[in-house]
Amino acid sequence: MEYEVIRRLARGGMGVVDLARAPDGSLVALKRLGLHGTPTEMQQARARFERELAVLTRMRHDDIAALGATLHFAATGRSPYEGGDPHAVLLRTARARPSVARDIDRDLRRTLRSMLDARPERRPTAAALAGGASDTDPIPTLGRRQRTGLVVGAVVASLLLVLGVQAATDDGEPAVAAEATPTTEPACEPLPYRPCGGENAPNTDGERCIADHDDYDGLASNGCEAEPDDVDGAELEDRLEATIVPADDTDEYPVRVSDEGDLLCNNTLRLRITAPAGMAVRLELHDDEGSVVEETTSADGVAGELAVSDPRCFQDDSGTYRTVVTPSGSDRSAGPYLLERSGSF
Repeated sequence: MEYEVIRRLARGGMGVVDLARAPDGSLVALKRLGLHGTPTEMQQARARFERELAVLTRMRHDDIAALGATLHFAATGRSPYEGGDPHAVLLRTARARPSVARDIDRDLRRTLRSMLDARPERRPTAAALAGGASDTDPIPTLGRRQRTGLVVGAVVASLLLVLGVQAATDDGEPAVAAEATPTTEPACEPLPYRPCGGENAPNTDGERCIADHDDYDGLASNGCEAEPDDVDGAELEDRLEATIVPADDTDEYPVRVSDEGDLLCNNTLRLRITAPAGMAVRLELHDDEGSVVEETTSADGVAGELAVSDPRCFQDDSGTYRTVVTPSGSDRSAGPYLLERSGSF
């Protein structure tokens, strides 16, 4: 089986990782290992691989977030924290406010959101991602190797768990995958959103929220009642309503601005945002270079406004700007905010 290598993703450890395209058109991540040498050296390399895989299967919350960011880059070619000026990127990264791409598979997007959750206790463990119970540690076991050039390793093992990608040998043949089995069969215990012997609460898998939903009222019985909207990315022409769901949601709306060439140069673009009761939101206006032009906040139904005048008199300043709405503070509400625009240059 031949793979078309697209680009190099990483180098280190026991080999290199390439993003490639399989014959069926799917994207795969290949880690190429060069295992050559004496029998003793080969055995040492095998033992090192086993240690890497053992570490991977025991990764906890902080590592899962880093892994999620790596997988997002492997799937999209961009970081979940990029966008805008460098200062905004640093703040978004420091505050754990990723923006998961919307043009990838919905199931993968849901998995990446859970891995990048701003609350570490709500991120899945590696064991849970592998399909086991969250409180168990998988024990890796290796099948018999047929060749010395294996394309398999800790990075690919993690990608296989989440992206469903394939591993292959250097000469194109399938590699023997590592198999993980839980060490114990834990007794039935109630989960955060599933009583022992009961069913999962709405919009949960028993342990956490799914499908971009969130739990704002803290009631396990009704599950994750806060529902996401599908407004993100729509053009802001007059007004729109949307929600901040899940808790780390970031909404972006393009704004087309015309320049009417007013002789007095006093035309103004105005934006107004009204947060729902019980939370605060921040509104930023970005120019076509990603710089923040102006910003404002709204809290508890009290509107915030910003106004931007024609930046250059007697010159055409028309173009597409971008509004970015993010939550401010830790309080959340499933109610919609209202975003309005008026005027132009």
